[in-house]
Parts: sequence; C-alpha cells; structure tokens
Amino acid sequence: MTGKDILTVNIVTKICASLGVVTLSLMALSAHAQANGAKCPAAIKPVIVIGGNRFYKKGTVQRDTQLYDKNQASLRPVYDFQNQISSLSDKFVQTGSAQYKSCADRLLLSWARSNALSKFGSKSSAGDFQSNYVQQWAMAGLGLARLKLGPLNNGQNDRIVRDWLKRTALSVYDFHQKIKYHNNHYDWAVLAVGSVGFSIKDKNLIAMSQKMFDIAIAEIQPNGFLPLEMKRKERAAGYHSVAAQPLALYQLVRSRCGNDTDRPEKLIQLITLVKKLKADPGLLQNQADAKQLPLGEQPWINVWDTVNNNVSSEKPSASRYISGTSQTLSKVLMAGCPMLS
Repeated sequence: MTGKDILTVNIVTKICASLGVVTLSLMALSAHAQANGAKCPAAIKPVIVIGGNRFYKKGTVQRDTQLYDKNQASLRPVYDFQNQISSLSDKFVQTGSAQYKSCADRLLLSWARSNALSKFGSKSSAGDFQSNYVQQWAMAGLGLARLKLGPLNNGQNDRIVRDWLKRTALSVYDFHQKIKYHNNHYDWAVLAVGSVGFSIKDKNLIAMSQKMFDIAIAEIQPNGFLPLEMKRKERAAGYHSVAAQPLALYQLVRSRCGNDTDRPEKLIQLITLVKKLKADPGLLQNQADAKQLPLGEQPWINVWDTVNNNVSSEKPSASRYISGTSQTLSKVLMAGCPMLS
C-alpha cells in the first residue's frame, strides 16, 4: 500500500475553554485502499487504569498549568482510543464500508476483553475524581459510536462488548449516586448511561438514565441559568455549554432511538442561553463576577439544529466527545438509529 492509498484528514476541534482545546486527527483509509483490502490502523492498546489528576489550584477555579499538562499526558492513550473509534465510526457512516466497521469491531472487542477503563488512577480518597470523569466522558462517546456502528457482526463477540459497555456504564452510574451535587459531570453521566443503554437496548440502563435526566433538568433555573456552573468565574459561560451538550444529545438519542419526543422547556431555555453565550459570552459577566472566556466550536449545537431540521449558525465540526463529526452523528440520529434495528 503506497502513501497515495492513505487520505489524511485533520480536523481541528476546539471545544469550550472548560474542557480545553482538543485536536481531533481523523486518519481515514481511502476508497482505493478499501478496494485493495487495506488493513486496519494499528489498534490502540487497552487502558485498564484510567489516568488523570485534578489540575485546578487549591480552592480556586484557576488551572495549574503543570498539573493540567500532566493530566493531559496521562490521558493521551484514552484520547487516542476515542479518536480512533471516532474516525472508524465516521468513515463507516460516510461510506458504508464493512472494512471500517470490522476495524472498529476488533478495537472494541480488544478493549472489552481487557475490561478496559475499569480502574481509576486519580486519588478519589483525597477528593480527586478526574479518572471517574474521564470514564463518563469516554462512555458517553462510546455509546454514541455504537449508535453509528451497530452491534458487532459476531453475536458472541457482541455479547462481550455489550457486557463491558453495561458494566462500565453502571460504574459511572454508581459513582454519581455517591455525589450529592448535580453539576455538569452529572449531566455527562446521563449521556454515558443513556447512550450506552439505548445502543445496547438495555431497559434497565435506559430507565436509570431517564430518572437521571429528570434530576438534571430540575437543576436548570428560569432562562436556562445553572447556579453551580455560575461559580466557574471566567469559565461560567463555557461550563453552561459543557452542561447543555450531554443533555441536548441525550434528548436527541431518546427521541430518535427511543421514540420519547417529550422536550422539557427548561432544556430548551438552557440551549437557547448557550447559543446566546456563543455569540456573546459577556452576557454572564455580571452574574459570574468575571470577564468570560469565549466559547470555541460547539459541534453539538450543529447536531441539535440539524436533527431538529433548523438552519444552524454553528458550522459542522468534530470532537471525540460526540465520537466524531457533527454530520455523521446527525445523519444517524435523523435516520432513527438504523444500525440498531
């Protein structure tokens, strides 16, 4: 296979400042390479113990640069795995090629057999839950990826992957039952448990996620404000988007994959607020008592608008948090999650 057989697509994705800048490099096999039986990309080795560490200065919402860099470095293997699944699931949706699905199936099976993402490296006993947060973000993305990919072709292997996804989603759920406050991390747990539940058709996980969703929606104040995220000072605007993203995507998943079309008015108010903040984050300056950082690309907004048949002011973009591009996720959701039928 020559260099011409490889098409490299670099999609630079900036999610809001609260999660930092994420570069999502999608390495895709060309159509010519497919036709000639191209091999799968080198698989990312399973990560069992999730790295990560708290990176805010003690008692503040200010990042410690050294701790942040340490956190990012320790999580690179998990990010690489998410990016690879994102790439393969995107290309499968775009081309329908069984080659991409086969590669994704092998990768997921490898991680499932290793019981990946099952242990935590951060010191929860000292109040450092960064590894738990990474688990919830990863599971949210994997649930969305499975909506795009569908079950593994081999039934026995699919059972192994389903059991792993459920086991890890339950880990996310159990962790958040111990946390009294319901901020953006709880919102991401809603999507983690829910997207996995719908993608593997597990009624118990779906029921759990529905109850969690109701609790999360109850936290939204009139006009979409989130008191817990307002405490983020200069990142308050960004964290409103961080919280809105998983709730909006969960709403789309449950309506398009589960036929629950009820749309809480509070959620609409939150999404409307975030769109305003994207244009002018300074709207929260007085309430947050700090000049607001700008919001970067928000691919989830493009997904929300597209699936709801509205013209979006948010251009298509990509993120591992939605398992790839906004276009492919929108396509699958608009079609009613056909790979699950």
